[in-house]
Amino acid sequence: MRKGICVITYSPLGRAAKTPLSNMIRILSKLGYKPYLITGGDVLKELVGEEKIHVLNVTNGAPSNPIKRIIRHLCMQIKTSASVMKILANCATYIIFLGEPLILPMIILKIARKKTCLLYTSDAADELDGV
Repeated sequence: MRKGICVITYSPLGRAAKTPLSNMIRILSKLGYKPYLITGGDVLKELVGEEKIHVLNVTNGAPSNPIKRIIRHLCMQIKTSASVMKILANCATYIIFLGEPLILPMIILKIARKKTCLLYTSDAADELDGV
C-alpha cells in the first residue's frame, strides 16, 4: 500500500462538492493509496461502510451571533490542525477542498514541508464572483 493522501474539507460543504469529493476518495482508495479524510461530517453519510478510508470528524455548532461565529471558526481551525498533526507522519500529500480558507492547517503543512494541493469547489468560485 502506498503512503497516505489526506483530503481536508471544512463543514459545511457545498452541494456541488459532496459527490466529487466522495468519488475522489473512492478512486484514491482503489489506486492503492491510504486515504484519510478530515471533514465536518457532511460526506460521512456517503462513505459509511468504506473499510479502507480513514475518516476524522471535526464538528462544531452553528451559532447565529457574529462573535460566536468567529470563535467557532477559530475552534474549527484548531481542531482541524490537531487532526492534521495526528496523521502528519502517515500522509505524504494533502488535498484541501476550499469552501472556507483553512489557514492554520495550511501553515502546519507548510512548516512540515508536506505537498499541498488546493482545490476550489464550484460553490467557492461562485462566492468569489460577488467580491
